Amino acid sequence: EVVVVFPNFDDYSYELLSGLVSYLEVHRNFTPLFLSSRDSELEDLPDFRNRISGVITWANPDDRWIYPFLEDEIPVINCGTDWLGEKRVHSVFNDHAKVELVAIDHFVELGMDNVSMALHDLSQHHGMERRVKAFEDYARSLELNPSILFIEGELPDYGLLRLLNSEGETQLRDRLQQLPKPCGILC
Repeated sequence: EVVVVFPNFDDYSYELLSGLVSYLEVHRNFTPLFLSSRDSELEDLPDFRNRISGVITWANPDDRWIYPFLEDEIPVINCGTDWLGEKRVHSVFNDHAKVELVAIDHFVELGMDNVSMALHDLSQHHGMERRVKAFEDYARSLELNPSILFIEGELPDYGLLRLLNSEGETQLRDRLQQLPKPCGILC
């Protein structure tokens, strides 16, 4: 039995996973399991580790619940780069730098001269500097004018209230209006 571990998403994010969860319910070899990354204490783990032959997850660096699986030598596959430093965790992930190059190609097809990458300060995420550099270098190679737009505040996926907080809307609108037009924006 393979357990698929998801973080506890807010309602709007959970909707994005409904198709996958439906698939897991039909294919009984997979069990969807939701653990919180905020309070993932070891006692939160279900008491069925001895039945599990593998774990597929999308884990944050602070998800401590991974270690008991590793100690039991249960294979763990993480969908992301946050556990690249742990040799016992197998990581699978998109090469976002390549995805961003496809977005730039799309902006070229639309006739954009200016392209901007909007992102939060993700310095703690592996590969972000490489992604930004690849974005800028590729845009310049196509004679586009790249810029980086850092969005301040908490990451939107950390809570629904972040998306309902309008305090930063005016500031963000002003910053977007200052970008040279027309401009393709990749978030």
